[in-house]
Amino acid sequence: MNPSQELRLAASEVSSYRSTRTHSRAPFPPELWKKLGQLANLSGVEHVAKVAKVDVGTLRSHAATLAVPPAPVDFVECFVEERRSHGIKIGLESRSGDRMSIDAPSFSAVELGLLVREFLK
Repeated sequence: MNPSQELRLAASEVSSYRSTRTHSRAPFPPELWKKLGQLANLSGVEHVAKVAKVDVGTLRSHAATLAVPPAPVDFVECFVEERRSHGIKIGLESRSGDRMSIDAPSFSAVELGLLVREFLK
């Protein structure tokens, strides 16, 4: 399941929980905050908060407790070249000489972030 589908599912869980809780101010279950926090670390706190209709500050604090500090990286060079007729060319090169090049019809910022994260592993 991709992050977008997972976010829609989590948003429906939030909505369902809100409609079935016994007290209008009852907190969300910790598992739901964990799921939202993980999605926020992947797709951005503001985006997840907007889609799931939860408080940005509260989500930010939950996401921060789940964040894994990134591994130290000396250097990564990334270039994105937009080609009108052929899409986008993305190239990554690390200081150690590892390289990756991708030609794609389109690419979102979230996909680029996931790509860089995978490249650095």
